[in-house]
Amino acid sequence: MTPFLCWRLLPTALLCVASCSSALGLSPAFLARGRSAAAGAEAPQVCVDIIPGWRDVLFNSCDDYGEKQYCTANGGYGPGWDKETWGTFSAYAFASETAAEVCCACGSGKLGDAASCSTLRCPQGFSQKADAASLYCKGFKCKQEVDFETCCEAPPDVQAAVNQVKAKIAELKEEVKNTIDSQGATMLQSLADSAEKSTQIRQDAMKTSWGAARQQAIDRAKEEFASATEHSDQLLDAAKYQITSSGYLAAKDEVENGKVTIDQHKLQVLAHELTESFGEDVEVWKSALEQGAQVQQLSQKEWASHHAELNATWPLILRGITELNTALSDSEAPANEVRWVEQSTRLASDMIQVARSQAIGLMQQAEVAEDRSNAALKLTGSNSGKLDQLEALVDKVSKS
Repeated sequence: MTPFLCWRLLPTALLCVASCSSALGLSPAFLARGRSAAAGAEAPQVCVDIIPGWRDVLFNSCDDYGEKQYCTANGGYGPGWDKETWGTFSAYAFASETAAEVCCACGSGKLGDAASCSTLRCPQGFSQKADAASLYCKGFKCKQEVDFETCCEAPPDVQAAVNQVKAKIAELKEEVKNTIDSQGATMLQSLADSAEKSTQIRQDAMKTSWGAARQQAIDRAKEEFASATEHSDQLLDAAKYQITSSGYLAAKDEVENGKVTIDQHKLQVLAHELTESFGEDVEVWKSALEQGAQVQQLSQKEWASHHAELNATWPLILRGITELNTALSDSEAPANEVRWVEQSTRLASDMIQVARSQAIGLMQQAEVAEDRSNAALKLTGSNSGKLDQLEALVDKVSKS
């Protein structure tokens, strides 16, 4: 086909352009724009960083600024940028340019038509997709490492294998996901059981520790209470004394201020009754004293009587022993008479012991009666002193 013929066919048959491109020397980009124009499609607008490959002084790229939310779409500071610590973007500018002035992610960059996939040269063994003319790359220029999947495709058999691999990968991915979920659930349950067991162990340990600490606190409180109440008896006596003193002082103030009057007649009657009561007690003690004296005299009389009987009996016993010794020395008495005398002697000795025991008992009774008499006399003397005091008090009240 001649160039002239191609030229004549261009207005009506664009297919001729593709076959005549080599003859006319037209570029693929020109042909792509021609096909896009013929199809009536508009290329999408894309943003490209003003300085491709730009990085700040810490080697953060424009992609880093966008992914780590260092900046916002209008060029401001994003939530990932610690301005208080790091300062401003200008502190990290490179070639006098900041991310806000260079990067599309930060609201800068330049807009333009995206390149058509028909301008991309696919790797060997791959070809452009059938609709490559209506597909567009991500930038002003198409790049294999970025736009390969969008623009290129493998031969049918290879593509089928690729699709199978993708399907298998998706299947394996789902299986792996399910396995991970299952194992994760098992591990999560195991961790929960372990945490519960550990929590129970710690709770038991804490209960034991708290129990010991509680007992120590109770013991310490008991000791402090015992220490604080060690002299409680003395404190109680002091409190009683204070109360009594306060009552006495209050009563004295009431009497002196004339708020309370004393019934002296009633007091005198009570004193007289008390005096009579003490008089009766004195008579009782006197009677007890007299009875004690009588008991003492009787004991002495009994002791003298028993002592006289003992003195009268003792010579007879001695005379019997003497006569027995004389009879034994003079002649041999019958054995039975000797035994009778011996028994009489033992009997006399026993009677003597009994008489001595009775005498000792009477002496002890006499001593007890004497002690009681002395005690009665002492009490009588004490009551007599109290009676004297009471009589003096009654006389004083009567005179007042």
